[in-house]
Amino acid sequence: MEIIYSENAEGRKKLGGVRDISDLVIDPSLPKSERIKSYLDQMENPYAYEDNGTKVVLRFADTNESLTDRLLAVANTKNTIG
Repeated sequence: MEIIYSENAEGRKKLGGVRDISDLVIDPSLPKSERIKSYLDQMENPYAYEDNGTKVVLRFADTNESLTDRLLAVANTKNTIG
């Protein structure tokens, strides 16, 4: 299991190990709250995982812009370029 680190103004911070999300086993018959608990119990760090060999690290910026705002800005930029 690989260890992921994050860099910020305060320095380097350990985020934890990376699990492959395809290795998780979640019982679909459980209530929603129990499925969420099962996911969190199985993941060492739910913000950093691997999906079919691709490392995924989730980070959140301190901004008032939503993900939708950012994606629209990217789409608009691509439309003007090509």
